[in-house]
Amino acid sequence: MMQKVGSDEIDACTPPAYDGLKIIAQVMQKAGVDSLAIKEGLYGINYTGGVSSDNIEFDQNGDLKMVNYTVKKIHNSVASPIIQ
Repeated sequence: MMQKVGSDEIDACTPPAYDGLKIIAQVMQKAGVDSLAIKEGLYGINYTGGVSSDNIEFDQNGDLKMVNYTVKKIHNSVASPIIQ
């Protein structure tokens, strides 16, 4: 991979974007291309085996039920995870 992009690092937005595309595709397989049907389909999705999270679900408002992220603090130019 390093030869293609010049780094072994993965862009932070890549895993959620991949999962988002897979979720939309999964919903569209059932709902077709009607925007309202897609919206309603997203509310009931239970996407498992994702890259950014093992399980992705949305509540009745369309918000993620659980968010996977890490909070970090910067001290002396070093970012470290905050242990909670």
